[in-house]
Amino acid sequence: MTTKTVVSGPDAPTRARRVDLSAQRAPHVAVGALVLAAGAARTAVHLTGDEATVAQFVAGTAFVVAVVAAAVVSRKRRVFGPKATARAVAFIATAAGWLTGVTVTGLSLGAVGILMAFGYGLALHWWREHRIDPGPARRKVDERPYVQRWKANLAGPGAALTGSVAMDEKPVEGGARFTVQLVPGKQELATVTGAAGKIRTGLGLRATDELVVEHHPSRDQSYIRVTVLEAAPVLKRDNVWPGPEAYNPTTGKVALGPHVDGDGYAQWRVYSSNSIWGGFLVGAQGSGKTRMMEGIVMSVVASTPTAVFFADGHGETGASSKLLRDHCDYFAGTADQLRTMLAGLHLVAEARFDDMLLDDLEGFTATEDRPGLILVIDECHKFFEHDDIQYTVANMITEFRKVGFAVIAATQSANLNRAFGTGDAADALRGALLTGNGVVLRIKSGSIKDVLKLPYDPRDFPDIPGYARMVDESRGAAFRGFRVTDEQVETLPKQLRWLSLSPPEAAAFGPAYDERKLVRVKAKAEALKRRQQRQAGIHTPPPVSPSVAAATATGVPPQVVAELLEDVVFPVWPGSMEPPTLDLSDSHRRILDAVGGGRQQPKDVMEAVGLGSSRFYQLASELQAHGYLTKTGKGPAARYTATEKAHSLAA
Repeated sequence: MTTKTVVSGPDAPTRARRVDLSAQRAPHVAVGALVLAAGAARTAVHLTGDEATVAQFVAGTAFVVAVVAAAVVSRKRRVFGPKATARAVAFIATAAGWLTGVTVTGLSLGAVGILMAFGYGLALHWWREHRIDPGPARRKVDERPYVQRWKANLAGPGAALTGSVAMDEKPVEGGARFTVQLVPGKQELATVTGAAGKIRTGLGLRATDELVVEHHPSRDQSYIRVTVLEAAPVLKRDNVWPGPEAYNPTTGKVALGPHVDGDGYAQWRVYSSNSIWGGFLVGAQGSGKTRMMEGIVMSVVASTPTAVFFADGHGETGASSKLLRDHCDYFAGTADQLRTMLAGLHLVAEARFDDMLLDDLEGFTATEDRPGLILVIDECHKFFEHDDIQYTVANMITEFRKVGFAVIAATQSANLNRAFGTGDAADALRGALLTGNGVVLRIKSGSIKDVLKLPYDPRDFPDIPGYARMVDESRGAAFRGFRVTDEQVETLPKQLRWLSLSPPEAAAFGPAYDERKLVRVKAKAEALKRRQQRQAGIHTPPPVSPSVAAATATGVPPQVVAELLEDVVFPVWPGSMEPPTLDLSDSHRRILDAVGGGRQQPKDVMEAVGLGSSRFYQLASELQAHGYLTKTGKGPAARYTATEKAHSLAA
């Protein structure tokens, strides 16, 4: 991508011209300097009367300067090129010899003429390489209609699309649109998209102009429709995300944003008949990738029963998306945590296959008790570098889509060759993800064009947040992604119903599902411990253990751990369903006895039953979920009360 520095202000043309003319003046300055040097040498001869001494001094000085200058120019051979280097050395040698000769024979018009002939002859190549820019006011602009430019530059013998015919040019908002008939049996749409660069030069387009090439909507496939936008209105508008309405339950697709020509919207397919789809997003920091991903998830969650799982390659902080970290059903911040999550999801999928067999079900339709399962993996390259994760995800996408499992993977890695990992399953993983959807935003990598076999280079995308293209373009048009505002991110997720797994599927997932919230608590506790150590001047590397151990093992004061654990939100079953019957253990009963005996504060109950804070809050949450206890307040003001259901046990 070529970057130009634009000089603004009332004197911009003058300054730009001064820079251009300085290059053009260089040969004149060199010749003039030599003439002045020769004049100075002749003056020295007249003043001293010793022509031989002055000539020897001039010759020696000229020789030294010539040798040094030639050495410098030769070292810059890669910069100047071999021809320019040879001409420069020739000019330096000529200048040294001419100056020495004139010192001896005298300065005359003939001598100056010889210098100008040799000097300007050698400077012709320099001037060809440094032409004067005529400026916008003088630059010749091709004002012919695009159909005429197509005929002259693209359709003639030996051109990119020989024999094609452009016709029916009409103005559209921000540009023009016309029809092209390709040569049947010899040319197709892929031929045109593959020659996009030649088409742009043939039509005389600027770097900022948009070119849209697509099948003609009403003619046979030998006809294409070409749209040129010199000022796409969509790119100048603030396209605020419309909210959950972006999802169309009839089509099962999410509108990502309007195409640059204003003709329709780019669509992300999620649900179709008996199936669910994921996809892949890639974009540099600031390209709008994360907000687009969040918009997709919120649109689906608001409209269709869907449980969201989130893995963040940035680690346990979940820094990639605070929205998904705080509202997903299950979060993973390390490779081992993701392995545990995938193992559980694998068991849920197997249980669904059994249900299909036993209940004579066909395909998948999202319901409250069998929601769609969408796993979002941000900074996916950090997970897919592990061969086992790469292989597992690729197989799960392929095998479990029919029972409601999909993966949305995203990365901002500039090296797309490793975004899908480098193992044997890399191609399978890429193919599985792109079978659903693919979005490419601006990114500083040339590899993406080759890896995804794109007819465009994302490095050339304008620096506009949300500007993107679909990998498998149905229209061949870029689009401007909706902008999810900070206010929407702050308020809307709280209004949505984020589902958990139903009790039967939670049981199929295994114990890790019940402990999933403790992972987050443990990460907070460890972060707090590290902060306290830093404040005390103790610097230790952060822990990397993936195990879900009790939070008290971190060494954080028990009362702090207790406050953290109070924020844990355990599964809330859909309203139409009841949790399974709780098999009361001895620990459950001891807690009920203590509360029924008048001990209401958490620390008093823990002391009475002899349980640690982690185990106590887990059991207390289960008793709350099953109607044995109620809880009011928080922190030191927290109080537990036994319900009638608990009292009936004692009776």
